[in-house]
Amino acid sequence: MATIESVSAGLEFGQSIELIEINLNPIGGGFYRIYNGYDPSSPTNISFKGVDWNPNPFVSEGWEKDGTGKTPRPIVTIADYDGILLAEIVNGDDLIGLELKRYETTKDLIASNSAYGPETWLINQKQEADGFSIKFNLASPLDQKNKKLPNRQMFKDKFPAL
Repeated sequence: MATIESVSAGLEFGQSIELIEINLNPIGGGFYRIYNGYDPSSPTNISFKGVDWNPNPFVSEGWEKDGTGKTPRPIVTIADYDGILLAEIVNGDDLIGLELKRYETTKDLIASNSAYGPETWLINQKQEADGFSIKFNLASPLDQKNKKLPNRQMFKDKFPAL
């Protein structure tokens, strides 16, 4: 059985599929699942990991780690022609702090659910929203302002080393 690892070396441009999932549950929504592909001749959803993903164009960049020790700060620009994300922003929820997961796979491996990922990121800043697209800066979950570890107050009964 082929896996993403076994076919990744021989990929040609355009064969890979990028999938993004934004968890809108903390602000009263569901999951916003899209994949980076839109074929006007057959605009269909795909099934991956047991759920449906909608075709929606987006551009992502800055995922690469450069070896200097700094965490990447990816940028994702999502086409928002249906207004779902803009509606959440207009309602006062800037989507800041929401979890975004990213998967990479190929058309041939969608059915077997083989993918790189998920990479988990948090929406750090809304950079731009013009009614047609929304651009977000992402950050690692540990690279957030005022983020403390552990994510709760420490007491001697749970943390004996204090």
